[in-house]
Amino acid sequence: MTNGAGNVVKKIQLNQIDKPSGIIWVQFDYSDVGEKSRHGNRHLYVQGIESTWTPIKPITTQFAVGRNQTAQVVRKQIPLRPAAATTIHRSQGGTEQ
Repeated sequence: MTNGAGNVVKKIQLNQIDKPSGIIWVQFDYSDVGEKSRHGNRHLYVQGIESTWTPIKPITTQFAVGRNQTAQVVRKQIPLRPAAATTIHRSQGGTEQ
């Protein structure tokens, strides 16, 4: 997958409401983004899931914290972040003619 790739969330399938679980289905702005993930997870596609949607699953990361790095923290999250495209393209330079 490509970091920062634009997409639209199409469907949310949660296994547990209070924990990051299940799958979030997104449709990327460009069809080649997420192609490997769609192919590798083709067994997840059932009725109601479009072939152009890409599954986003929770990821788990474990790391040590504390003074002696002895405590372990496990973080589980769905790797998506909100974004908005409100860019206005303007010509650069002065306004003098």
